[in-house]
Amino acid sequence: ILYDLGVVHRRSGNQPKGLDYYLEAQKVLETIQVKTKESSIQYCNITQAIGVIYFEQDDYDKAISFFEKSSNKCREIKYELGLSYNYNGLG
Repeated sequence: ILYDLGVVHRRSGNQPKGLDYYLEAQKVLETIQVKTKESSIQYCNITQAIGVIYFEQDDYDKAISFFEKSSNKCREIKYELGLSYNYNGLG
């Protein structure tokens, strides 16, 4: 739900609020430490979305950092679609 709220706010033009929701979603996933493939895919999507917001805010160092975090997890779980989105962001 936090991720979805982040999407709504980002697409509505409220990037700071969207970022808040994405960061909160990331914290929740890290706190519960569930190690399923689904939770790992969610982690990939959330960290990639955070990278997108930092990219849109011209904070390229932070964007790269989050795209790389997401890429590493995507490679670990063999999530090719997520990896392709990250490569796009890095490009």
